[in-house]
Amino acid sequence: MEEIIEQALHQLKGRVEEIADKFERNGLSPRSLSHFEQELQQSLGEFGRRIETTVLENADIEKSVVEHGGSRHYFKYKGPQEYQCLFGKIEVRRSVYQANGERTLCPLEVNAGILHHHLTPPAAEFVSYSTAYMVPAEVAEFCRRWHYLNPSETVIKHVAAEVGEISELAAEVYEEKIHEKESCLPEETSVVTISRDGTCVNIRGEGWREAQSGAISFYGRTVKDEKGQEHRERQGSVYMGQMPEEKTPTFNAKFEREVERVTERLTRRTLLACLADGSRGIWRGCLPTRRARSARWPGM
Repeated sequence: MEEIIEQALHQLKGRVEEIADKFERNGLSPRSLSHFEQELQQSLGEFGRRIETTVLENADIEKSVVEHGGSRHYFKYKGPQEYQCLFGKIEVRRSVYQANGERTLCPLEVNAGILHHHLTPPAAEFVSYSTAYMVPAEVAEFCRRWHYLNPSETVIKHVAAEVGEISELAAEVYEEKIHEKESCLPEETSVVTISRDGTCVNIRGEGWREAQSGAISFYGRTVKDEKGQEHRERQGSVYMGQMPEEKTPTFNAKFEREVERVTERLTRRTLLACLADGSRGIWRGCLPTRRARSARWPGM
């Protein structure tokens, strides 16, 4: 492995020197700098792909029998498989096993956490993060234009769906960890605003379903901006959202739980403001329960 790394480093060094010499001969200009950066990026990508291929092939398990999930899997063959990593597409020779009557097993993929669409974990993370800001078609075009990684639109959709399912299953654990790290009510809070709204989305095969979003914000002392206008200083906000579903039971439960968590810690000196449109369902989700209201605001 060390020999392969040394060879890759030697080739990279030679290629970088060649690119630098070409740039020096052409002189500095927007065009020459653009070519220099693009060629340098390509060389670094080639180096990264070669090293990652070597590292993965070195980590492959080649035995006659392996144990997994309580079953014995027997060696079937060793052959190439394409994966997508942050440096782009690589081809890795790995061992494949199979138990009687079961699907084939690749220990390398299991141990590396490579998903069925053959993206490494960092590549899958990059794709899932990007889909939070762009639709799959835009992510695919962005990767094609600016990144080594080049997943198809279909793969991007699969990754987003899988991450969404995992997030749903682990949502309560995530929320508890966030609550442990962050104070429920920031210091100097004098005003709390609770707001939510929804919009209907036409889901293929299901019809119209309602997507929901909500926010709880905390405001402190009054300050003046550059124009001398007074406004309250925002201490922080909690944002929540839910993909479309009929009558929004999931969002209702989560948001109402968060409202209770905040309002149970308010004092009578804290101003509570609820912002929403005229839907009764939305207002029920904004206002604290009768128990919380009677405890903190006896007159409500």
